[in-house]
Amino acid sequence: MEPRDWLLVLLGLADSSEPLDPIRLQKGLFMFSRESGASASECYDFVPYDYGPFSVAIYGDLDALYEAGAVERLPTPGYTWDRYRSTAAGVAAAQLLVDAMGQSDRGRAVWLQRLKQDVLTLSFRDLLSYVYRRYPDFAENSVFRG
Repeated sequence: MEPRDWLLVLLGLADSSEPLDPIRLQKGLFMFSRESGASASECYDFVPYDYGPFSVAIYGDLDALYEAGAVERLPTPGYTWDRYRSTAAGVAAAQLLVDAMGQSDRGRAVWLQRLKQDVLTLSFRDLLSYVYRRYPDFAENSVFRG
């Protein structure tokens, strides 16, 4: 699995109609990289940034998935950023990935979907506070002070 595959699984399975904003995508995939047991080659590289762990590569992959018709961008009124949601084609592609997975990767996919539920239910403040408590090194450049 490539990092982009896990991004597609995150967006495309369980609650695929629920869009994710950049903070939830970044923090969800960061926690996946640290807590799922996936190999480093399957995960994005993160650096401490304005709102904690950040990987610019996620945006490149979102753009590629958008161009491929697997993801749609949803404008967020009053903000400069978009939210992202899987299209029907993205849901189908994510399901194909999961169907081809071995047992350990399927376990990670289930874990990732539970994580998605968590990041969707936490407020912006609570999500960042949670990540900063668990990974204080990634809060060092943050402009958010909770």
